[in-house]
Amino acid sequence: MLNTIIKNFFSRILNIVIQFCSLVLINKLLGTEGRGEYSAIITWCLTFVTIFYFSINIGLLRHNYIHKHVENITDEIAGLILYIPLIFGTLAILFSLLLPYIVPGIFKTITPGNYFVVMVALPFIMYNFYLQSYMQIRSDYLHLNILLYLPNLVSLLLVVVAWRLNILTVFSAAITYTAGQVIGVLPALVKMLAQKKLMFSFKVFKSVFKISMVVHIATFITFIVNKSDVLLVNYFKGNNDTGIYFLATTVVGFVIIIPAALQSILYSKLSTKDSSLSPENICRVCRVTMALIFTGVVVIYFLVHPIVIIAGGLHYLRAETYLYILLPVCFFTTMGVTLSSYWNILGIYKTLNFFSFVLMIVSVTANLFLIPKYGPIGASVTYLLAAFFSFLFHGYLAFKYLPVKSIADILIINKQDIRLIKNAVFKN
Repeated sequence: MLNTIIKNFFSRILNIVIQFCSLVLINKLLGTEGRGEYSAIITWCLTFVTIFYFSINIGLLRHNYIHKHVENITDEIAGLILYIPLIFGTLAILFSLLLPYIVPGIFKTITPGNYFVVMVALPFIMYNFYLQSYMQIRSDYLHLNILLYLPNLVSLLLVVVAWRLNILTVFSAAITYTAGQVIGVLPALVKMLAQKKLMFSFKVFKSVFKISMVVHIATFITFIVNKSDVLLVNYFKGNNDTGIYFLATTVVGFVIIIPAALQSILYSKLSTKDSSLSPENICRVCRVTMALIFTGVVVIYFLVHPIVIIAGGLHYLRAETYLYILLPVCFFTTMGVTLSSYWNILGIYKTLNFFSFVLMIVSVTANLFLIPKYGPIGASVTYLLAAFFSFLFHGYLAFKYLPVKSIADILIINKQDIRLIKNAVFKN
């Protein structure tokens, strides 16, 4: 399993580099105001994706885990993936049209034309999520990685073209984002369509949807906890503060890509009942990831100023303060991101949903009180506290469901871990 992780690790690093280049260009060319509007629009888009994709991707993995013995199971799953994003994506677009009526005054900081251009991407983002699950089930990491970085790469190349033609605005940036999402899913979609037969089974859909809706509660709530801060900062403080705050949260997001990459591999291994993925090995993956992220956070802590200067420039200097507050979030979030695949496979949804609901209420309430008065500082503090409580909760689950006798079993890397990593790297 370590070999698989290492092979995919460098692809995720490539994805981070691509996204960072795009971040730098858009930050410096659009400025804090343009960056803020663009960030708010993308966050609204991802909000609608999260509402309407119904965590079908996780339901597919869970369904495959339960029915692995069933013949043609991947054909049935592929049939669902072909049609469901069109239906749910269309619903998401229609719902996005109602936003001005749901949130009055939303267009005081967002231009309607820019907003609607990005919303066109909704079905294709859903295709991306569902196709990722399909490639995980098939252990097709090549196309999985393409799904992860190709949309960002296409968007980056189009941003560069717009920059060189001197036509980069929030509107053209919105077009590059949507084009990236459309083009980015095509190789994997063609790969799936190359199958001899695709079957749409209502029985399978019903089974998958039943599982997905239970998982979706926690997924949606977690998204609200992690992203409501950007929307509330934009609503109460405007585009300038949003653009600066978004830079800090994006750097945190880049770091969390690493445990998210490991999570996707764990999902794949668990859903196919891979014998190499014992509870002991899950603990090892968690330890190694925590050690990697801790090291990265320490290094970034001493590089905050140059990172902000490179990523945004002098107009974004306030992001340094936010980033200093937010960096521990990377470490606190890592355990939950890494282990959540195992919790979902175990099916402990009630526990996950209850904690997520309580955390959402506390987080959103704190943001509503703190952001109007303190702006991004209040949002940063709330984000940090939410991540810390999540860290404690997943630590509790680790003691309950994994062979963990002390905190060192999931936090501190040992000599055997180092030896196994060396062997895997040398072998590759």
